[in-house]
Amino acid sequence: MAETMQHILTMMEWMGTSPRPEHINSEVGTLADDRLTAAPLFTFLRRDLPLDPAPGMSIQDAARFAQIDDPDIIAPLYARPHPCGSAQGSGRAAVP
Repeated sequence: MAETMQHILTMMEWMGTSPRPEHINSEVGTLADDRLTAAPLFTFLRRDLPLDPAPGMSIQDAARFAQIDDPDIIAPLYARPHPCGSAQGSGRAAVP
């Protein structure tokens, strides 16, 4: 599965552009300055939701947040600190 995710990320970065280019691997690095076409075909922002318990999160909360079909988890997820930072008071994650 990790190889598939890496392949998808490589293709997304090669065809598009991202305000936060991801490190693909030690051979490729990022594809921030390498494009398939003269101009990016799209813009994307990778947002992965780790399903492992974050520091300070209970196993019960992690299991609850893993239920992605439950709309009641959206507000608590936005209220949690995000590794990329959060916009104060907006309830939305901010891009640094």
